[in-house]
Amino acid sequence: MEVSDVTKVRGFDDDGFAKTNLFETGNFFADVYRFEPGQVQETHVHGNEDKLYYVLEGEATVRVGDERMEVSEGEAVLAGAGDEHGVEAVERTRILVFMAPHPAATSEEGSHDHAHGEDTASFDIGLVTVSSSRDASGDESGDVARELVEDEGHSIAEYRIVTDDADAVRDAVETVVEDCDAVFTSGGTGLTDDDVTVEALRPVFDKEIPGFGEEFRRRSVEEVGTAAILSRATAGVVGDSVVFSLPGSANAVETGVSLALDEVGHALGLVRR
Repeated sequence: MEVSDVTKVRGFDDDGFAKTNLFETGNFFADVYRFEPGQVQETHVHGNEDKLYYVLEGEATVRVGDERMEVSEGEAVLAGAGDEHGVEAVERTRILVFMAPHPAATSEEGSHDHAHGEDTASFDIGLVTVSSSRDASGDESGDVARELVEDEGHSIAEYRIVTDDADAVRDAVETVVEDCDAVFTSGGTGLTDDDVTVEALRPVFDKEIPGFGEEFRRRSVEEVGTAAILSRATAGVVGDSVVFSLPGSANAVETGVSLALDEVGHALGLVRR
């Protein structure tokens, strides 16, 4: 039998609310969330999972649907499947969080989370092309990405072309991701001096997803040979969204977007739990 002492799960993070897992099975999970005053878990939706917030200490404003409630020590709030919900701490607060069923299980079954409460199998996608020479009329990679995304039933919420400048790339992605579940960038992942996308995005990532780049390169070797190892394609979590950074060629975008779309629902289910 496993025993977890929630009184010892403390530790707060000035950069954002902290999570520690207590128990996790294929059916549910239990975490302890810790908030400093004013820290927020942004509002989001789980299409198939119920979540219970139980305040261990402190006080927080919990939003469920159109209601906002001040919840303090010993009180609990349920956010049912499909209810938009989030938390803002009034003071230093610890919350015990239960969710069932496990979001990874429902994602694998094809029912995915969606931040805006619409069809839970559909996501809002942002596209950012990194190039100093292309415009919208000549953006073949952007066209390929758009077609793949829309063929899977998702929507293009934002589309931008930015120059090969680290600040411009970072600003564009930070802006676009605010209104999107996932963002694809194309271009700037190689080895030349103006390939700056990876350097621009890594400071933005809350967590990097190295497995995406690894699998992208493995698949690319089958298409272009060992030159695939020269790509620095990667992905990462930004807030409660996911960003995928791809090379600029149309073939690479086709490979990378197809790979990402296979797992984006699963990734969002984990990030937003």
